[in-house]
Amino acid sequence: MNNTLGQPNNITGLGGLAGNRIILRRLRVVDVTQRYVDWLNDPEVNRFLSVKDKHQDMDMVKKYVLSYEGENNKLLLGIFDNKNNLHIGNITFSSINQDHGVGVIGIAIGEKDCWGRGYATEALLLVVDFAFAKLKLQRLEAGVSEDNSPSQKLFKKVGFEECERANGKLKFMISNSEEKKNASKKPV
Repeated sequence: MNNTLGQPNNITGLGGLAGNRIILRRLRVVDVTQRYVDWLNDPEVNRFLSVKDKHQDMDMVKKYVLSYEGENNKLLLGIFDNKNNLHIGNITFSSINQDHGVGVIGIAIGEKDCWGRGYATEALLLVVDFAFAKLKLQRLEAGVSEDNSPSQKLFKKVGFEECERANGKLKFMISNSEEKKNASKKPV
């Protein structure tokens, strides 16, 4: 995998992350299309998203995308098919705390034709590698609805472990394997 990245501890310098079939890059206002807005209003797509009960329009989605610009503690990445540059989903870092080495992430594939085809797995693997190698985070967390079995399977497949259940939500976590390796080498 070929990664083109910005400064290790400065997410504002992120260029993009390239995988075998996808490119992850900062989502920009010019990426907000009616197709993207339509995902957010599709009950099948938004079933587990925070916007599920709120009708979205172009202006609302553009404001949402703009809310991530210039921020050092959150990041919105678009997932693009590298064959046709089609925007197929998003990954969010809703909270990045580099002082504590922790980030909170979420993922959604909006293009239903891309569901179950490995795009989310590839995107999540790229983001985990980026978070640990470039952002120098030590742990990533994700909240998943108890009813969202595809996301539960995805996070487990990538190496996240379920660590908490409360109020219909599951919390998944993954730690930097390099940190684990180093910790196992320390004398007791």
